[in-house]
Amino acid sequence: MRNFVELNQACNALSYWVLSDIFDEGGIPHTPYSTRYGLLNIYGIPKASFNAFKLLRKMEGNIVAVQTDKPLPNGKGCLVTQEQGLTRILLWNQNFVEEKEHSEWNGSIDIPSKGGKELDAINISIGIGNGSPWESWQKMGRPDNPTKTQIEYLWNQSEPTQTYIKQEVKNGLATFAFSLKPGEVQYFEVSAPDQAINTKFINSEEFMIWDKGMGEKSR
Repeated sequence: MRNFVELNQACNALSYWVLSDIFDEGGIPHTPYSTRYGLLNIYGIPKASFNAFKLLRKMEGNIVAVQTDKPLPNGKGCLVTQEQGLTRILLWNQNFVEEKEHSEWNGSIDIPSKGGKELDAINISIGIGNGSPWESWQKMGRPDNPTKTQIEYLWNQSEPTQTYIKQEVKNGLATFAFSLKPGEVQYFEVSAPDQAINTKFINSEEFMIWDKGMGEKSR
């Protein structure tokens, strides 16, 4: 994900190879997790990388320059976009294999607010046991053929944590604190309470026809 962000201005398009651990060149792995680099394992369970790309996909709008008190430590990054009054923040704390020690990243982000007393936010976090099921499979003893219940458990562990936050605005700023362990990714979507967001339709008249038709069907 970090590479995608850093190469955004250098490439017209980016893609990831491959989607699944099952692909022509390698055949079908014999274990739920192996050395394959697909975004989904052989059971279709999302890996942490799959969830990270889902968060990256949310980063619509114009990229906003981020001001920091000091340079960010190696492997730690922040991407901010704004669109229709929404502020989207993506944070990551990447582990580098060549580094023996990996540290937590604790900090905060100040979001300007004009006139409002508070801002709402949804926080989505990817970490061990919440969006990253591989470690849970390790704790289970790395079973080659997990039971149905074990597979359901891994599916559950593949879901990122979501938290709703209401933050008070002081002196025109709302401060959102974050804490990322090594390897974690977090996403914040910040907006004013009851803020209306326009639905994206190519043609507003087509949307009105669709909206009317759906209203008639729901009676």
